[in-house]
Amino acid sequence: MELVKQGLTSKEIARALGISHRTVDQHIAAAIENLGVTNRLAAVTRLHEMEQEERAKSPPPPFMLSYKDRPAVHLFEPAPVEEVKAPVPEAEQSAEGIPILPPIGGSANTYPSRVRLTLIARIAVLSIMLICLAIVSILAVMELANWIDW
Repeated sequence: MELVKQGLTSKEIARALGISHRTVDQHIAAAIENLGVTNRLAAVTRLHEMEQEERAKSPPPPFMLSYKDRPAVHLFEPAPVEEVKAPVPEAEQSAEGIPILPPIGGSANTYPSRVRLTLIARIAVLSIMLICLAIVSILAVMELANWIDW
């Protein structure tokens, strides 16, 4: 909820924690239910209220600044998320320096749009080739079955 409080999306939180965004959504849903609210904004507001109540209950230690002297807290200011791009080995790159196929996994897609479109086109061509191979294989098996019955 602290990351939600900073304004991060589920996908950004998932990348930061190295987990699935669905797992993040499940944890947020559980927190929303436990806080007795209906949405993320209300959960962040309720969490902030609970923190304020805790601070009011316990006096600050003598070495702490007073509340008025503390820097302002921005609830919805997004925290910077470091994007880590794994280097693509030379063997997996084409002559243009573009990877032959995109990496598999939950890493952030930091490729420029031209590279993204190239990768999408390559995946589409590969898919069509695999479908054609499957059709030819099925036809060959059918022809073989007809030849054996003859």
